[in-house]
Amino acid sequence: VADGRQVHVTREERDFMVARVQTDRQA
Repeated sequence: VADGRQVHVTREERDFMVARVQTDRQA
Protein backbone atom coordinates (compact mmCIF):
# COMPACT_ATOMS: atom_id res chain seq x y z
CA VAL A 1 0.00 0.00 0.00
CA ALA A 2 1.77 3.15 -1.20
CA ASP A 3 0.36 6.26 0.44
CA GLY A 4 1.65 9.84 0.28
CA ARG A 5 3.56 9.55 3.52
CA GLN A 6 5.77 6.67 2.41
CA VAL A 7 6.82 8.56 -0.71
CA HIS A 8 7.93 11.44 1.55
CA VAL A 9 10.24 9.30 3.71
CA THR A 10 13.60 10.96 4.18
CA ARG A 11 16.92 9.25 3.53
CA GLU A 12 17.71 9.27 7.26
CA GLU A 13 14.45 7.48 8.05
CA ARG A 14 15.08 4.94 5.28
CA ASP A 15 18.62 4.24 6.46
CA PHE A 16 17.31 3.83 10.02
CA MET A 17 14.64 1.35 8.94
CA VAL A 18 17.14 -0.62 6.81
CA ALA A 19 19.58 -0.81 9.72
CA ARG A 20 16.79 -2.02 12.02
CA VAL A 21 15.81 -4.76 9.56
CA GLN A 22 19.42 -5.92 9.30
CA THR A 23 19.84 -6.07 13.08
CA ASP A 24 16.54 -7.98 13.36
CA ARG A 25 17.84 -10.56 10.88
CA GLN A 26 21.05 -11.05 12.87
CA ALA A 27 19.22 -11.45 16.19
